[in-house]
Amino acid sequence: MTTQVISRSELIEGILVKYLSEIHQMRDKIRFFEKKYKSTFIMFERKLKKSPENFRKWDDYIEWGAYLESFDEIMQKIKRLNRGDFKIA
Repeated sequence: MTTQVISRSELIEGILVKYLSEIHQMRDKIRFFEKKYKSTFIMFERKLKKSPENFRKWDDYIEWGAYLESFDEIMQKIKRLNRGDFKIA
């Protein structure tokens, strides 16, 4: 039985494909909320904090914020990967 050899570039490429798929999913969710509220997250946040309490909107706010945070985290991972700032364990 021979050992399969995977190059560093193939490994990086595979991880990038995974991250790009996650980014696509995050963008779809973020766009959903932007269309739903016809607003950016920042503008929605400002309006929400000034308006009477609405639990549905607060739930959307939390979820929308989580998608934005996840998007930013994945983008940082991609930057580190492109810089070669990682270790293979």
